[in-house]
Order: sequence, then structure tokens, then C-alpha cells
Amino acid sequence: MKYDVVIIGAGLGGLECAYILAKNGLKVCILEKCGVVGGALQSFKRAGTKFDTGFHYVGGIEDGQSLYPLFKYFNLLHLPWHKLDTDCFDRIVIDGRTFRHANGYKHFTDTLAEDFPSQKDSLRKFVGVIASTAARANAVINEPSSAYDLFSDPLFSTSTRDYLVSCFNDRLLIDVIAGSGLKIDITQKNLPFFIFAEISNAYIQSAYRLECEGGAIAESLSDDVRRMGGVIFTKQEVMSIAVKDGKAYGVTTTDGVFYESDWIVSDVHPAVTISFADDSFGNIYKRRIRSLNQTLGMFTVNVKLKNNTFPYRNYNEFIYDKADMWSFDAYKPVDRVMVSYHYGAQSLDLMTPMSWKQVERWADTSVGNRGAEYETFKARKVQECFRLVPEITDAVESCTASTPLTWQNYTAAPEGGAYGIMKDCNSLSTTMLSPATHIPNLILTGQNLNIHGVMGVSMTSVLSCNRIIKTKIL
Repeated sequence: MKYDVVIIGAGLGGLECAYILAKNGLKVCILEKCGVVGGALQSFKRAGTKFDTGFHYVGGIEDGQSLYPLFKYFNLLHLPWHKLDTDCFDRIVIDGRTFRHANGYKHFTDTLAEDFPSQKDSLRKFVGVIASTAARANAVINEPSSAYDLFSDPLFSTSTRDYLVSCFNDRLLIDVIAGSGLKIDITQKNLPFFIFAEISNAYIQSAYRLECEGGAIAESLSDDVRRMGGVIFTKQEVMSIAVKDGKAYGVTTTDGVFYESDWIVSDVHPAVTISFADDSFGNIYKRRIRSLNQTLGMFTVNVKLKNNTFPYRNYNEFIYDKADMWSFDAYKPVDRVMVSYHYGAQSLDLMTPMSWKQVERWADTSVGNRGAEYETFKARKVQECFRLVPEITDAVESCTASTPLTWQNYTAAPEGGAYGIMKDCNSLSTTMLSPATHIPNLILTGQNLNIHGVMGVSMTSVLSCNRIIKTKIL
């Protein structure tokens, strides 16, 4: 059967592209190498408890806020969203001192000004800048052709740290503002401030976690795609893209099945995508894509709690123990951790950055067969994470841990980078990728292109699909 569009990968970007294209009447087929859809949205069960792979919370989903029009379009507002505490949706702990990120521009400003009264005017300026930055970014949703103008914004060519230093003269406040950066990889020295501002703005507007597992997002999107006539095949790993006379005309899976199509959208890493049609790309382009740096991976501890031993906390915690959050030493004991509490207090996740260098010695092994040395390494890192959150120790019933190797296995992200390609404010033309490729009907999507996370991926899905349908999407 011939399809209008074949989509490689059923992560958030692939599912959203399928939704858009199916909604616009195209015959869509998604090919996913794993047994379940979702990518970083996948949920899994350990010791009878469900955990999320990469999804933990979202921001800006109330009417009039950043993510609302996208979630309304994608029919995701019906899910059981639970609002985090407006007085403290993110709790920042730095060297034992506690600070709060609150919802609402004024409330955010006033709350931090309680600890930093001399910085109140600077805080007002800061929230004004991120609000206007987000407004410019969100305008791209309705006018995708303006994306290239957006990337010329000077805040894209300014690093996050440099901008914050120019805005505030209190080093501790700078660290507090950036304290939730574990969900962004704040250690990127040249992370464009525009990206930090767009993501931070959504959470300051409002913050929500699901009352169920994050896989519900993928299930909702895939159900709607099927309802609109799309098809989704799991355990179908793409091996190659067929190209003739400079245009793609289908893909072949490792099972030898050929899927013919007029367009191909790839939701996998660009370096993996070009490997599917290696001979059709020039050497310069291939070297450029393959040489791009990846963001840090994550070490994650999934913790099942004993019943009725630890109260549910309706916020996230970002804990730094004598850490310089702007740098990361892979060979020091864990000095920072994000704590994400699952709704209902039966489980939680501990996450800390992890370099590929720490696990590359096991790169040629497979899941479940990495050996005793690897298990010992993970066990040590688990205890280092627990050291930063001692109050949960007596409540732990069981736990499992994963490294960037696990992430790479399930998402095909090179080096297990949690946030895709590292964006560089000094090299935007190289690190901020266009959905277009040298093959005119092969389109890229996903977090590797522009802004990462749910917000960034959703915006990019609109830009990617606009290349195909070339009309207003939302």
C-alpha cells in the first residue's frame, strides 16, 4: 500500500506530526521500532508500579497560556492534569537553603523578592523579557514562515548565563533562577537564552503533572491518529530510505517490508536519519550533522515507596549540594538531583546528569547483559542520589536505575543525550536545524531541531508539517 506520508518514530514529534497530517486528510503511516509508542513518553512497570521514561510535568496549559493552543489542537486537555502548588511548583535547594518558584509573573517576582528584596526591579524586568520572548515564539505556531526571522532574535545569540549575569547582580539569585535547569541541561555554556526563556515562561505561567503515567499522552495521540485513518506499526525498525532521482519514495524495515510514500518525516535523531540514505547526502553535510555535540544524558532512579510512609509533595525539587550548576564534573560524586513526585505518593524519580564518558565502556553491551561491574556502578550512583534526599531513605521499598545507555537503546539518541543536539548561541546556523533536508521530501522533526521538551517538540511538529501541507495548521 502506498501512503501519503511515512513517519519514522512514534515519539511525541512523530505522533503529533501524524495527528496534524491525518487531520488534514493525508494517509499516514507511523513505523516504530519499539513494542510501544511514545519515545520519551513511554511508561513502564517495575515491581508492580508504573514509571515514566522522560515525561514529568508541563507548563502553560491553561487558557491563554503558551502550550494551551497546541494541547487544545492535539486533544490533550482532556487528560487528568493536576496543578502543582502555585506558591511553589519548583523548590530549589542550594547548599541547604530553600527557595521557591511560584506561578504567575507577579507572584514569581514577589516570592523571590522576599529573599532578594534589592533585586525586585530586576526580577520584574526578567519576567517581562521572558513573557515577550515566549509571545514571539508562540506567534510562529500561527505563522510558521516567520521561524527564520525568530531565530535572528538577539536573545538566541546570547547565552543564558551571560544574560542572567547582565540582568542580576546577585550570584545566588542567578543560581536560583537557573535552579530548575536540570530539565534543560543548564551546564551548556552556550545555551541560547531564548530557549531558557521560552521553557521557563511556560512553567511560570502554570505547572501541571498527570494523575496517571505520561504514556497517556502517547495513547491519546495514537488513538486519535487511528481514528482519523492513520496506521501505526510497532516493532518495525527502519533500515533504509529508498531514494531515486534525488527524491525519497519509501522506506524498508529490518523485516524486509517496504513502505511506499510521497513524503517521509523522521522523528529520530538527524544523524540516524541520514544513515538510512547515506549515499544521498554529501560528505560535508554528513560530517556537519555527525559532528554536532549532544546534551548530557540522565541517570534516573525509579523509586517505589512503602505505603503510607512518605507524604505526597505537590511540587518538584531541584537539590544542589555545594554544586556549581553551570558546570558538571562527570567523575565527581552526584552533587545535584531533580526529584519528581508521582501523583499519589506511591513512587518518585530521582534524576541527575550523566556523561556518556561514564558509561561508554559498556556501549557494546545490551540491556540486561552489561555485567556485574555495570550493576555495581549503578548501585553506587543510586546511593549518591539518596545522599542528597535522605528523608526518603526509610520509605524506599525498591528501586531500579537507568543510564544514558538505556536512553540510547530505546530512543536511538546518540550518546543517550537527554535533550538532543546541544544548541550553541555562537553557532546557531549549525546547531539550530531546519526541518528541511537535502532530500526535498524528507522532513525532520523532534527535539533535536530547535527548542526541546514538550513545548519545543510541539512547535517543531507544526513547522515540520507546514513543509508538507503549506497552509495554516492551528
